[in-house]
Amino acid sequence: MAALQVVPGPDGSVPEPTLDIFRELFTARSGRADVVLDEATWLSRYRFNARMVDRYRYGRVYLAGDAAHVHSPAGGQGMNTGIQDSYNLGWKLAAVLGGAPVDLLDSYGDERIPVAARVLADSSRGFQSVFALRGVRRFVRDHLIFPLVKHPAVMARLLAKTNQLAIAYPDSALTLRCEDRCRGPRPGDRAPDARGVTADGTPTRLFDLTRGTHWTVVGFGEEAAAALRELADISDDAVRTCMATDNAPGSDHTDITRTLIGSEARRLFRVQPGTLVLIRPDGYLAARTRDAAAISAHLTRILAPRKALATTT
Repeated sequence: MAALQVVPGPDGSVPEPTLDIFRELFTARSGRADVVLDEATWLSRYRFNARMVDRYRYGRVYLAGDAAHVHSPAGGQGMNTGIQDSYNLGWKLAAVLGGAPVDLLDSYGDERIPVAARVLADSSRGFQSVFALRGVRRFVRDHLIFPLVKHPAVMARLLAKTNQLAIAYPDSALTLRCEDRCRGPRPGDRAPDARGVTADGTPTRLFDLTRGTHWTVVGFGEEAAAALRELADISDDAVRTCMATDNAPGSDHTDITRTLIGSEARRLFRVQPGTLVLIRPDGYLAARTRDAAAISAHLTRILAPRKALATTT
């Protein structure tokens, strides 16, 4: 199977695709005169298309992925955008079906529409930069853009921009702002993964503990043990707690069953002992605080009347 593309000539014209044209292209670009193409199953013109809806919800109908936004293939971001749309909507639908307020679904469009708009704008610019084939833009592409992207540092920056790991929701209604100037990942940012072991020495990682449709409260150090116990009354299927420590916790903390032992989590989150982070089902930080009551109140606002979430103070 082979895929070849005919780009416009200097005058902007594009010939009708034929098998003979692609035979010439293949020979010229591969140097293989002994290979002959035949039985083409699909010959077509590609026309650049970019558009998106202005809202993701129409009554009881929700749009995601290609139904909500279409853009150029530059950067290969279509699949990731659609998957993140679907997971963002999926865990919220599950929560509402489980008793959470239906208003939770409003955050789907509020969070994802700006992301799709940025992807559409960036992919359109990328497509135009590559296929701008006339005049000054063609000169800039050939003599500036193409040489630049060959440098590893520039390529790394481009990949970081298109892998969508830097997407954040700092202004979401589901994000509880930091009460101080914290270092490391902030509420709204994607939670990093961290390696460690469980209490019995089994290798694990933070993503293993957060995988699923539940919320996760991670308490750092034994200083967070009391707060984690306060939060343990929250239903296990909705919210789970975990203690992250550099070393195995003492025998007086054996009631905290989920542990991540290792220094990597503390180093990546850049937190002080006693800090609590609340991680959403889709892996984004919803809160970062030392106050268990603040996390409980935040969860109550989002998930009630699913369950009366309360902590002792």
